[in-house]
Amino acid sequence: MAERKVQPTLINIFRLADARNWFARRNEILKTLLAAISPALPGFVKPEYTFSVDPVCGWIRFRLENDLWQVKPKRALPQDAEAATKAAEGLIARLREACRQKEYLRLEIPPLLPDERFARIVPVGATPVFHYSQPWVDHWLCRFEVHLRPFKGERAEVRVFGSEIDIRVGQRSTVTGFVSHWRPALLAEPQRVPMFPPVEEHGHARGEGAHSHGAGEHGEAGAAHGHDEKADVHPLEEQPPPNLIYELHGENCPQTFITPYYLSLEGHHGGMLPASSHSLLVSMGFAEKEGGGAYVVPRVFGGSGDYTFNWAYWRPEALFDEGLISGGRQEFIELPPGVFNLMLHVADNRTGVVHLHESMTFVKGGPPPQEPEQLV
Repeated sequence: MAERKVQPTLINIFRLADARNWFARRNEILKTLLAAISPALPGFVKPEYTFSVDPVCGWIRFRLENDLWQVKPKRALPQDAEAATKAAEGLIARLREACRQKEYLRLEIPPLLPDERFARIVPVGATPVFHYSQPWVDHWLCRFEVHLRPFKGERAEVRVFGSEIDIRVGQRSTVTGFVSHWRPALLAEPQRVPMFPPVEEHGHARGEGAHSHGAGEHGEAGAAHGHDEKADVHPLEEQPPPNLIYELHGENCPQTFITPYYLSLEGHHGGMLPASSHSLLVSMGFAEKEGGGAYVVPRVFGGSGDYTFNWAYWRPEALFDEGLISGGRQEFIELPPGVFNLMLHVADNRTGVVHLHESMTFVKGGPPPQEPEQLV
């Protein structure tokens, strides 16, 4: 009897729009944000604020100056964490509703917060924040994070690392600060890609379908690519693995997809491993050169194996004189002795996933000069 072929387990990944779309519409975004905050403002208060949208990552920062860090006691603050969280959740609900209105839809940009049809915004905690120079609580800080659904037709959710949303709540439950690390995501159009099997600790199952690209002998760039077809066909249990997460990259880091990873607790610090065919991890490897200096090679784990590299670096002591120095698009670079801030941009040519890795490194010099022989 012929063996039945097990179908691959597919997992959702989510495309991100260019954050410059938000940046270009920042004035309209500010109006939307102010309209969502204004119901809690007294009618006689004219908002004074600082506001920004990051053009690379889409992070939004808003601070209402009327209420934060005033030098008189706050007598109308929320009484407890539950009341502060309720006020913050009110802003979230109003923002979501505003992004569904015709005025916002005409902008043709993704919503500022993920729609509840596709994601959940989960409260993490609420903390009273004391005034930096006075003996009283100035406001409440309420933190939220986003959870996404990894599988089609399932309600199960996993958290998104790096998706923090901080809302500060002041007098009369007024929102005085809003910082969102969410990005312009197209959640209504998920792509389903092969999922790697769950990771076993102690290094035996790392998602064997992943590709790796690393250093060869003597620091020369080399590649080791391998694909185990069986890695993509493991059936999944009813619930997602407990160490499965999604990740948003940090500030000033470009990103094209929200992809899944496994958290690994092995070792002192732990780490992440790719959980899908589109998940990508990037670091750098170093090999000392004889006589001083070093080779630097990319270490790429995951993806298709077909990458384009783009190197750049700057020296802290010469930044204003030299600026940012291009290292080219080759598979490895050579650095002389010194201190460098290195940047490596990796693009997967088949999947469209990109990743930026940055690292500060000290490159050793050669052996110290020998003392001249004394004349006898």
